[in-house]
Amino acid sequence: MKVRFPKVQVHYRKANYIQPLQLPSLDGIIAANTLHFLRDKEPVIDLFYAYLKPAGRVILVEYNIEDGYYAVPYPLPYPAWERLARRSGFAVTQLLATRPSSFLREIYSALSMK
Repeated sequence: MKVRFPKVQVHYRKANYIQPLQLPSLDGIIAANTLHFLRDKEPVIDLFYAYLKPAGRVILVEYNIEDGYYAVPYPLPYPAWERLARRSGFAVTQLLATRPSSFLREIYSALSMK
């Protein structure tokens, strides 16, 4: 990271993100292919919101499917993400892109802003 993005400060931390973490206010959070492992996502999204600075953002990458699968037990299709982000306080959510997935129908990326 330092070689490719010398002006970006990244802190790596091994932690269980479903529990509150002691973090400074963040500019952004990237959650890629992770929320589909959580049955109850709202408490984690509330934590994400709390970690962010007033203009903070979340970028989400998830499978755009409705039904669970052994590798994606609790899917988060984009319409569900929009509702969840709104309930957690995010002012704006937008679909960035979708791509066919060789594993499960389609994958999407979305941006949610405070």
